[in-house]
Amino acid sequence: ARQSVPLTIKKSKEFKATLPPEQLQQFDDAYLLRFLRARKFKLKDVAKMWGDFIEWRKKNNVDTITVSVI
Repeated sequence: ARQSVPLTIKKSKEFKATLPPEQLQQFDDAYLLRFLRARKFKLKDVAKMWGDFIEWRKKNNVDTITVSVI
């Protein structure tokens, strides 16, 4: 079932409040919404998935990849 728009906005704001500023600058609302939808807006599950995602990015140096590396 789809979430209502007010509930989607509320959950999005709650999730964003848990993120550090640098992540809020790096990832836009549409990007964050994918994680919320993937875990059916269950913030505990979203936080786990997000944490795993950020850890994977760090472990694999994703943010340092440049065109010349590819």
